[in-house]
Amino acid sequence: MLQAFAKVREKTEAKLLILGIGSQEASLRRLAHELGLKNDIDFLGFVRNPYPYMRAADILVQSSRWEGFGIALVEAMACGTPVVSTDCPSGPREILADGKFGALVRPQDPNGLAEAILKTLERPLAAELLVERAKEFSVEKSAAAYYALIERLVAP
Repeated sequence: MLQAFAKVREKTEAKLLILGIGSQEASLRRLAHELGLKNDIDFLGFVRNPYPYMRAADILVQSSRWEGFGIALVEAMACGTPVVSTDCPSGPREILADGKFGALVRPQDPNGLAEAILKTLERPLAAELLVERAKEFSVEKSAAAYYALIERLVAP
């Protein structure tokens, strides 16, 4: 993500906010400094309520190597925020419907990620479209899908 962001910064003004804590924070801070991004990135740490940040963001970027589901993508879309994600196992491809609702990029491809970010910033999807897609992952719809699956598995 930081390497991609450095490429984005070569083309346009941008600010990167990183929410959360983790064991890689010190190395990420060092890399940000090495890439000359120290003043363009804020490490906010743990944020109890990330939704105001998601709602105010121009884009949410998920640069994971793998995901259990990709809930941050759905949450950002529910806020009307465009998303870009790596096409990692498992979840982003399904959530974004093969790229229909947000760009998918090969994991560990900073050039591709930067390109997808820039394109999304230039031509973001309509917030209403993203909000409607996020509704497909509501608790009610998810529970109904699980129930239907279980019924099919146990039906004679």
